[in-house]
Amino acid sequence: MGCISPGGTELMEGAVGGLNLAENSRILEIGCGEGDTLARIAEKYGHECIGIDKSGELLKRAREKHAPRGPRLKFIDALADSDALAPESAGQFDAIIMECVLSVSGDPKATLGEYAAMLKPGGYALISDLCKRGGRPDGLIGNARENGLRLISLDDHTADLDSFAIQKIMEYGSLENYFNATVPKGADRCDFFPAPTQSATSEEARERTRPPGYFLAVFQKCQLTV
Repeated sequence: MGCISPGGTELMEGAVGGLNLAENSRILEIGCGEGDTLARIAEKYGHECIGIDKSGELLKRAREKHAPRGPRLKFIDALADSDALAPESAGQFDAIIMECVLSVSGDPKATLGEYAAMLKPGGYALISDLCKRGGRPDGLIGNARENGLRLISLDDHTADLDSFAIQKIMEYGSLENYFNATVPKGADRCDFFPAPTQSATSEEARERTRPPGYFLAVFQKCQLTV
């Protein structure tokens, strides 16, 4: 799924730490990639962590890198093991993480709804992704509300995206080279910073090639009432 991590693993790890979840809480990361963020969270906070991704190559890397961390951290192939979460899905997780996932989803609204259903009442959805630079992810906020999630914090991390892009350009020569070198064939690419084209002469065309912004939003699932 997503393949960029502006702010590094520290960004999402810090967000999880700020929730003050009880030890042994259950966390699900959608689009976990090589599992670095989830492994860091499992090690630091002692949570039971499950990562899913549809790239077999990324999951292979995740298992090889993080196997010594034990049974509290596991990785599931979203395609080959599509039923693996069935017995433990609905209302069973204290938090879900979606980092650069919705922007590569063919149906962000359905994707959010599917995974929001896996949260316990009072559980948290931590979502970082691209948005219009200088704007708010109003579509996401509306979709989250429809799925029983209320926004509790929204932070602009566009500076982290810019730093990430500069770092990768310095390391690889271009962002295209970075994606080609790190993203397995068939895996989703969270492309950003599109290059202007010769036809980009109108204000609308220029806006389409303007670099995006980046945000981290934390939502909480509404408690059940009786």
